[in-house]
Amino acid sequence: NLELHIDGRTIASTPIIQARGDTANVSFSYTWQETGDHQLVASLINDRLEVDNRHYHVATVRDGLRVLLVEGHPAAETRERSSHYLRTALETVMHPVNREPLFSITTTDTIGFADLTAQPFDVIALCNLPALNANQLSRLQTHLSEGGGLLLLHGSGLNTELWSTRLDQLSPDGWPIRLKENTDRAIPDEDDIWGFLSTELTHPVVKPFAGNPGTGLDSAVVWDRVSWSVESENQIRPVLFFDDGVPAIVEVLLPRGRCLQMAMPCDAGSGSW
Repeated sequence: NLELHIDGRTIASTPIIQARGDTANVSFSYTWQETGDHQLVASLINDRLEVDNRHYHVATVRDGLRVLLVEGHPAAETRERSSHYLRTALETVMHPVNREPLFSITTTDTIGFADLTAQPFDVIALCNLPALNANQLSRLQTHLSEGGGLLLLHGSGLNTELWSTRLDQLSPDGWPIRLKENTDRAIPDEDDIWGFLSTELTHPVVKPFAGNPGTGLDSAVVWDRVSWSVESENQIRPVLFFDDGVPAIVEVLLPRGRCLQMAMPCDAGSGSW
């Protein structure tokens, strides 16, 4: 059995039946009731090699998560801004215990991003930035090395060559997604409008939609997306596909930190999604 202990209390236990040399992945679900630092211990019971039967971890639990939205398309019309619908969605998420907003959201533009580099954020979302300069790259490298989250939302007008060069510097093995000169942003016709595949919804981001038709994902359309290709399958985990089989959202697997990369921005100009 593998047991999970939190602050000295046994929370859950599950049996593991594996052949020698095999690898097993085990998940536990737990809702925190108190903020602060908590001790986690994973213990193998009745395993004959005692020396490696326990693994320790300290989890810091807070009331909310700090999110920085960097707007790359500061349009006069609110719904045309690339961060608008992302902010709207995050504002609706409540803490499961105290029912207060889960996310503390700060919105800035590319100039203000430099002024906020000293502040700690759990997630930084770059919303349709045309390019990424050296100072911004350095900030993101530090952010990821500290275990932070990064959300990349690409839209029209991006400098694909400069973006690709900067992204390669965020991963020691190079960036697995290659941005390409976009031919999909011409005036769309019926062949340039895409939906989402609703048959492969296994990633945690989209799994709640699995088996729930009519919730919007299966009827949404996109008519403005960036062109990209997957250079290394081993460095990504697909989240969502367009109906032509091209990834719409991918999780980029990094040594530290987490990253989701999206082929469209969160504005009214990219589609109905």
